Amino acid sequence: MDTSEKYFKMCGKAVEIQENHKLGQYDNYYGQDDYMGQNDKSNFHTYDKCDDGYYSVTPPDNSNPIWLPRQDQLQEMLVKYEEMSICSTGGMVESMFENFWLEFLYWEGYQTPKWATNIDSMEQLWLGYVMQKIYKKIWAKDIDEDIDENIDEDISDWKSI
Repeated sequence: MDTSEKYFKMCGKAVEIQENHKLGQYDNYYGQDDYMGQNDKSNFHTYDKCDDGYYSVTPPDNSNPIWLPRQDQLQEMLVKYEEMSICSTGGMVESMFENFWLEFLYWEGYQTPKWATNIDSMEQLWLGYVMQKIYKKIWAKDIDEDIDENIDEDISDWKSI
């Protein structure tokens, strides 16, 4: 699981994904945690709501946690978007990967698509693909080639294509 600041930022700015998700059991999130009544600020957590509440790991009610989707959750978004006819799990996986690799490999004359540059993890790769495929957006930091890296201003965000 990607626990880098870059992935936290990419997920936090993927408003379309954040709006449509409510944290559930074993979801990963970035933000504060209220573990056993103590405010833990270590930032990366896995949501775990226990029946007795004693060992629950959940964000405080007044916080705004950022959901950090796993690869399987990102791939599930694509399956729902594509409304693939699924005969079996194997068929679904085969179809999804075929679509992914065909688009990835045959993009602009066998060149790596801009949304897939500067990727540090599989979660970033799949998030980039989900945002490009479903929401028609790419990570601006990866496409703004004229950016002066010495500028202090943070301009990373999802940009419409």
